[in-house]
This record gives sequence, structure tokens and C-alpha cells, in this order.
Amino acid sequence: MTQVLNLDSLKVTKEVVFGGKTRQVRSLTVKQFIESRDFDEKMKTADSAGQVDLLVEFAMKHIDAEKDELLQLDLAQLTALLSFIRGTDAADEAGVTEGNGEKKAS
Repeated sequence: MTQVLNLDSLKVTKEVVFGGKTRQVRSLTVKQFIESRDFDEKMKTADSAGQVDLLVEFAMKHIDAEKDELLQLDLAQLTALLSFIRGTDAADEAGVTEGNGEKKAS
């Protein structure tokens, strides 16, 4: 008997809404995950303004948004967006809903 693991079926589609627009979130690839170690090091050595720039650039790699649009978010929104992109628990606390608008079950 042949077993088949269909990795295509495991792909999760995520969307984020801000500025009145729904935007698709591009999944974090294995390569980007590995590169995130370099990102973390850059974050440690950057000043506050540099950290914001790095975070906005990271977000821009994963959603279709202009830098100016992302800079209009408040810090709580930016933090929730970044957590949602990375798939961390902070996104669950930030009001993540299922596609039908219902609060996501934890």
C-alpha cells in the first residue's frame, strides 16, 4: 500500500484587514525562517527607529502593503500583524477570526 502525504493540502491561507483592505499573507518559507536568525541579530543591534524599519520591511515581504500604510498602524497593530505572519500565539490574543468573522476558537 502506498502512503501519500499531500503537502499542498497543508497550506494555510491567511488574510489580514487594515486600512479598509483585505490582504493575503504570504506564508513564511523555510528559507525565510532560516534567514530570520539574521533578522533577530539585526534587531538586537538596531536602535528603536532601525527596529521599526526592520519590522516594516519584514511585514512588506509577507503582505502587499506600502511602507507608508504600515507606518500608519499603531504599535499594537504592527505587533499583532507580525505575530500573525509568524504564526505565534500573540495573534490569537489580537482578535484573529475565522473566514466567517467568528472569533477563532483557542
